[in-house]
Amino acid sequence: MKQECRFVLIGGSGRCGSTALGQTLSKHPSVAYVHEGFRKRRLFGSYLDCERRWDDRIAPVIHEEMEKVRASSGKKVLVEKSPQHSRWFHHYHRLLPGCFRYVCMFRDPLDTIASLKSQKWWNELTSIQFFCDWWRDYSAIPSRLPYVIPVRYEHLAKSPHETGKKLLADLGLGCDDLSMFDDSTPDHMGKWKKSLTGAEADEIVQRLKPEMEALGYLGEPAGLTSAGTGPTLDAADR
Repeated sequence: MKQECRFVLIGGSGRCGSTALGQTLSKHPSVAYVHEGFRKRRLFGSYLDCERRWDDRIAPVIHEEMEKVRASSGKKVLVEKSPQHSRWFHHYHRLLPGCFRYVCMFRDPLDTIASLKSQKWWNELTSIQFFCDWWRDYSAIPSRLPYVIPVRYEHLAKSPHETGKKLLADLGLGCDDLSMFDDSTPDHMGKWKKSLTGAEADEIVQRLKPEMEALGYLGEPAGLTSAGTGPTLDAADR
């Protein structure tokens, strides 16, 4: 088991299951959990309100604020989930090496985009290209960084104990009771078939084919080795 780290950052595109994962980890006896504490008007202020830019001063402030919350909680580890984290993993790693563990949740982009399109956050005219770029930037690219722990939604839904045990080991969190992962992720695989048109699905696959192949959604996976690994999902599984 890896050495315990005090701070875990969870990132990933919207509707990928990262909120469910954070809530699941909050049940661990050593973990204090904060949900999107860096968003505007929330616990840590608006340090991550920087979708279009990065400021190197942000990373140490985040570290300092997280330590305050962790210490006041009395828990060994603070887990914080914000989608924006995954875009800035490389900056945290560059500026504060060894201070954080990074988890990137990812999900079949067809299901992810179908779910995103149904949310009130988006204008109904938001393009498929926008959603594809969003998934690529927030899930596909960061999940393959060598210092990031990738967690595949489908594996957490199908094999929660096996996937959860591997994740806890990667995070340095020992726990014999894996019941926290029971029903942690609903089995919503393949729901895109009811909400995306054929043309939309074809466009998503066309735009994201290299990333889908690399992550095992089309053909063989490209050798992922952390908590998100497992058998490639074929068309019947999705």
